[in-house]
Amino acid sequence: MRAKLFVLSILVSGISWAVAQQSGVFDQRSLAKVYQTKAPSLDVLPEITYSYISANSADAFWQTVGKEHKPLLQMLNRDIMGRISPSDSLIVPDQLGLDHRAYSPFPKYYAGAELLDKFFVVDKSYQLYAAYEFGKLVRWGVVSTGRKGAKAIWTPSGRFNFNWRQDFRISSDSPPGQEWRLNWVSNFYLERGIHTHQYAIPVVGAASHGCVRMIDADAKWVYNWHRGWVMKNKQLLEQGNMVIVQGEDLSRAKKLFVKEKSGPHLKMIALPPDPWTVEAGSPQQKMFDRRRERHQSATEQSR
Repeated sequence: MRAKLFVLSILVSGISWAVAQQSGVFDQRSLAKVYQTKAPSLDVLPEITYSYISANSADAFWQTVGKEHKPLLQMLNRDIMGRISPSDSLIVPDQLGLDHRAYSPFPKYYAGAELLDKFFVVDKSYQLYAAYEFGKLVRWGVVSTGRKGAKAIWTPSGRFNFNWRQDFRISSDSPPGQEWRLNWVSNFYLERGIHTHQYAIPVVGAASHGCVRMIDADAKWVYNWHRGWVMKNKQLLEQGNMVIVQGEDLSRAKKLFVKEKSGPHLKMIALPPDPWTVEAGSPQQKMFDRRRERHQSATEQSR
């Protein structure tokens, strides 16, 4: 029986902006440009306010705000991207061209992860991810998690850890005569056999067979960023960086903004006060929890 592996991976897409608009998927090459601007620190990022901008046509709208800002606006207006009509209004920040973290719906500082060198979270409700280093936000972006169906399953919630990584592999679940090609694979659920493949990331949100799809630039960044498990002589010695999967299982991503009298306000995604209290999501994680509890008990008894 072929081993099945739960992976965090990417979909490679060469789809143009025009095709992305028509088919309702993200233009990966454009979206990767969001990360080009980097501020020296989170402290210099200003507070952002937002407003609505209407246009008589999609072309007129992009002429108004500038085509170079399309990638960011894709992320912020996920609920209508791919089907912009003349009557639509898009939400636009009062300042453009900043470090992408200035527009983050995740908190820029997360006290719960201050003691963790690296912490990764996927929010299924909003179809987004965030990465932290010692509690400081370093990157966030879009994902597509599992959607329940005939051959699909919701992405499980819980606390996991990064395991192995592989820059390229052929999915063991590829249909006969096909090859689902996976790039920049970062596994965080060893026991489950759910994977991604080479399809594009739908704007609407959840569409995978249970995995976490990312754009190529994000998946490669995560691949090089995280620390996986430590193995010696085929023995698992240490788990990798913590991964939290949270939120609701929805077929469409929630809107990022609420409408108020003063204009649209960005929702802030809540993170657990203490990530260690999140229920373990895999047998491997439960094993490490038992090991950690035994170690803590032994330490207390020796005092």
